[in-house]
Amino acid sequence: ANEHFSGSDISVAAQLARIQTAKPVAIVIWATGSPLGTVLHGLKDGGFELPVVTSNSNMTYAQMASYQGILPKQFYFPSLRSLLPEATLKGPLRDAQTVWVNAFKKLGVRPDVGHSLMFDPAMLFVDALRHVGTSATAEQLHDYILEQQSWVGTNGVYDFASGDQRGLGDGAIVMSLWDPAKGTWIQVSAPKGALH
Repeated sequence: ANEHFSGSDISVAAQLARIQTAKPVAIVIWATGSPLGTVLHGLKDGGFELPVVTSNSNMTYAQMASYQGILPKQFYFPSLRSLLPEATLKGPLRDAQTVWVNAFKKLGVRPDVGHSLMFDPAMLFVDALRHVGTSATAEQLHDYILEQQSWVGTNGVYDFASGDQRGLGDGAIVMSLWDPAKGTWIQVSAPKGALH
């Protein structure tokens, strides 16, 4: 079943009733923020006991705390690697994640997805300035970044050779599960969502 709702809706009972007739084994909620809360309330009220997957844009500690009473028992997220450093083996990626963890620890901040999205680009920009110089032109900075084929950040090894200007592909994504006992996410898959 594939259902839609408006972000301003206060109930999704009708959509969930239609989904229930399809006898789902899991539910994917591709909504962020308050609309996610609307669906989670609906699932709780409707007695759904299924695994739920949602966008990594919902990976914030504030959101998990505010939805604590309505979170599904199995709540999965496609995750950036920086949010799961304890699952990374020793090596360059773990070293980059240690810098990440220590930087936020000094600030007294528990980083989540918003921090994760900005950290690697900022560090790559700093690295470019260190190599090209602070008086570099935008074009020189751009060219330096596009030359990187094995730049290690907190989320993976960036390769800009493809020209897509992203640097990371789906190999940087792992599945995680919200662990209420630990109050954080735990990695439950290998990269690209492959089974461990």
